[in-house]
Amino acid sequence: MRKVSIALALLIVLAGQRAPAQAPPTQTAQPLEDFKPASSNQPGKQYPQVNSERRARFRIVAPQAQSVKVPE
Repeated sequence: MRKVSIALALLIVLAGQRAPAQAPPTQTAQPLEDFKPASSNQPGKQYPQVNSERRARFRIVAPQAQSVKVPE
């Protein structure tokens, strides 16, 4: 009985390694080009913009920047 339990546990562990929870994306879908200024923008400002898929587009002017990060 103990050998059967160990074999079953080993089988479950090995099967879990071969079947990942999510497959990597095969291709990246292009966002819809219906971007418009976010409702929370300052008056007269065009960026950030948001589209109907809730994707955001930013414009950053920072000539001396080494890197730029946008929080998720």
